[in-house]
Amino acid sequence: MYVSELQYIPVIVHHLNQKCLKPGGRLLTFDLCSEAKIEVSELQKFVSSTSYELLDFPTYKKLFTDAGFAILEDKDRTNWYIDCAKEEVERVQKTKTEILKELQIPEDVLHEQIEWWIAKRQWAEKRGIIYVHVLAQTQ
Repeated sequence: MYVSELQYIPVIVHHLNQKCLKPGGRLLTFDLCSEAKIEVSELQKFVSSTSYELLDFPTYKKLFTDAGFAILEDKDRTNWYIDCAKEEVERVQKTKTEILKELQIPEDVLHEQIEWWIAKRQWAEKRGIIYVHVLAQTQ
């Protein structure tokens, strides 16, 4: 696959019914899904404050098949995400001064982003959310 063939669609689920790939084209997503019941109060507050629809994994996969895609691979990547999020927060905290200087952002903005990463990792650890990837192909 050539880089020029990749499509980035920020909210891919809402675009699945549109023909954005040629026949046989592949689509790889990495997204958040919920477990059957969201029990983490902070997560409930976040979801209700956005227009984001947090679907369970089977429903999320069904969106692809309903849109005419064949699912080639689907995986729960939560444990991988938890490890990556922990490492990323540690790296950012160690290089905070350099990051603030390079990006020219206020410290509170970076602090808010770090807190957001920590919250998402904690929600994942409590299994309120899961991180999934789906590789699908047009038919």
